[in-house]
Amino acid sequence: MKITVSGNKLPARCDCFIIPLYGDDKDIACKLVSRADGKLIHAAWSARKKTPNKLLYFHTPTSPYGGILLVDVGKKKDMDDTAVRNAAGKAVGLLKQNSGRNLALCTATGIPFAPFLEGLILGAYRHDGYKSKVKRPYDIKSLCLVDIKDAASAKAEAAVVCARAESANWARDLANAPANMMTPSILADRAKAMADETGCEFRALNEKQIRKEGMGCLLGVAQGSKEEARLITVKYSHPDATKTIALVGKGVTFDAGGISIKGSRGMQDMKFDMSGAAAVLGAIRSIALLKPVINAVAVVPAAENLPDGGALKPGDIITASNGKTVEIISTDAEGRLILADALVYAEKTFAPDAMADIATLTGSVCVALGSEHAGVLSRHDEIVDQLVAAGESVNECLWRLPMNKPYDGLLDSKNADIINTSTAGAGTIAGAMFLSHFVKKTPWAHLDIAGTAYGVKSKPYWDSS
Repeated sequence: MKITVSGNKLPARCDCFIIPLYGDDKDIACKLVSRADGKLIHAAWSARKKTPNKLLYFHTPTSPYGGILLVDVGKKKDMDDTAVRNAAGKAVGLLKQNSGRNLALCTATGIPFAPFLEGLILGAYRHDGYKSKVKRPYDIKSLCLVDIKDAASAKAEAAVVCARAESANWARDLANAPANMMTPSILADRAKAMADETGCEFRALNEKQIRKEGMGCLLGVAQGSKEEARLITVKYSHPDATKTIALVGKGVTFDAGGISIKGSRGMQDMKFDMSGAAAVLGAIRSIALLKPVINAVAVVPAAENLPDGGALKPGDIITASNGKTVEIISTDAEGRLILADALVYAEKTFAPDAMADIATLTGSVCVALGSEHAGVLSRHDEIVDQLVAAGESVNECLWRLPMNKPYDGLLDSKNADIINTSTAGAGTIAGAMFLSHFVKKTPWAHLDIAGTAYGVKSKPYWDSS
């Protein structure tokens, strides 16, 4: 999106002038437009029902803008960034209907423009690219920030918002793609294209290379599918960085459950089992665009989990790349298997100072936390505190679950070093306890996003329609 700034003048032409307001603070809006449009605003705004987040749009054919959109975000005392994003999401929903793509946003009314801009970009997202007859996808081509006092800082802040929000939408495209159009090899291709675009280093191990690395867990999950596994890495480097973070994302591009097959109801949504992979690749894209002084790498084990004649069976024993043997209790506990080899690889190859994995790992986390919070589990308080604070800042909330010594026995096996899933409950904790066997000493946290990836309620700025 092209961002421009202006003192107190509108661009020569725009499709819509957006004016966010606190409640009935319409007088500011009237001062920003022509006398005729100001009278129109005053009359229309006074006549409307006074309800929060009310939108009022009208065409102004004689003005340099095609229309004016007034957005009542509610009372100032009740405002936070999430409320502003929600208001912007509702606004862009109306803009989709009116096809306004070149916009101007008033910043003189005291509404923080950064969360409003973020809500516009996220709310503009539409996923309908696979329909034979589809309306032109809505995208905001340009935005002029009006009444800006410090142009340089406003442009810089807008660039940060755009990088983050557009990368989130890019990740949403990955997750929304149907499984036949987002196989492990296609995911690798999309990651490579992103790396080329952003100047990152890309590598993808094929099955021969994965076998050479001894990744028996990743290969075991993939052996039931004709699609080969991939181990994808995308690395961003900064010349002045002294620290490295690793983000490991579960990339099961379709999960039928393997021999422990899932029920058919809702199975079409198992294309979302690579949401962790989409998240970490989107994060690296954002990081590469913003260029912070850090080294960051995304590691994505990608595979399909299907039940053909060569698939893993309950009772099989496989060996991970760190030498640990794993007895398979359920082939539907496959995400932790591919993450195990990826965690070993990330720690060994990149020696990160901190590491997190992100995965749609368990149904148990949905039972525990629903769709409002993702679970976070770690033995490192500092990394949990940082992740929780980061999540709260963007309304992506985390809730810490325990993984202390009393849970050590959940994965005891008579036949191997560990079993791959607990038979005694505490499913989300058992998943994290399993993964802990594949991290030596790096500060690490596990994020279970199954509830927030699958069951999230529609938000005005987070609607895929």
